[in-house]
Amino acid sequence: MKINLLVFVLIALLATGCNTENKVVENPVGDNPVGENPGDNPGDENPGDNPGDTPPPVAVQKKGWYLRTVATAKLPDGRTFKHNSAGVFGELDESEAGKDRHDISSYGKAILQVRFVNKKIDNDSEYFSDYRHYDGQNKKEVWTFLVKNEYSVDLSNAALKIDVEKMRDVFKKVGESPYIEEIADKNDDKRQQLVLVDVDNQQTYSYDELETANLTMDGKHTRTFRWVLGSVDSSDMQPLSSTEIASASEKRSARSLSRKIHSDFTPGTAAGTSKFGTPPE
Repeated sequence: MKINLLVFVLIALLATGCNTENKVVENPVGDNPVGENPGDNPGDENPGDNPGDTPPPVAVQKKGWYLRTVATAKLPDGRTFKHNSAGVFGELDESEAGKDRHDISSYGKAILQVRFVNKKIDNDSEYFSDYRHYDGQNKKEVWTFLVKNEYSVDLSNAALKIDVEKMRDVFKKVGESPYIEEIADKNDDKRQQLVLVDVDNQQTYSYDELETANLTMDGKHTRTFRWVLGSVDSSDMQPLSSTEIASASEKRSARSLSRKIHSDFTPGTAAGTSKFGTPPE
């Protein structure tokens, strides 16, 4: 009887010791799910060893900026028409004052459109976008644009509002060719520095004055304006000749809409669906 009791006590002690060892393994010191030493986990010492790790950031460089012109016409009966799909202007490192692949030729007629005219390119063409060379320096630049009403609805007696969307910076990945998605500029300095010149009426408006400018189409189907970045002088007030405006319209109307508008741009592509924003490569 005593022998059986001793055997029972020994068995109980052994069982208790086994349970204690198992708890240490199942619930080790610390929260490490595998062992007490973090280095015991594969990939702990080199986080990049884990296939799910986030790759290192890619270096990017600022290569320019752009703004988008917005034109809104409101008729006396309350009907309102807005154009904000083109009217893009700015500076890019690969652009120049003359024609380059980032200056997209305009095409087709619309109730309301914004088109650029650039004498440094030619005197008889119009463009949906107009980029100059970007070198990171503050310098005067002037963009001449037309607000045109050529189709369907007569807007000659409409009230007109000219505005510009928030400035966007354009970047490139270091060592790669294509421009990447643009990013809103925190300071928005170019937009704040802009002056709108109403060439037809010899009036100027700062960006802060655009909301209350009280512009109209003046009984016309084509109005001429300029964006000036820098100080306005008498040359910025010089009107386009009627011959220049008529020649541009005639040349554009002769183009077929089915042809490829630009060597690097086709409507409906990624560049086309971005509202003529970040330039095509």
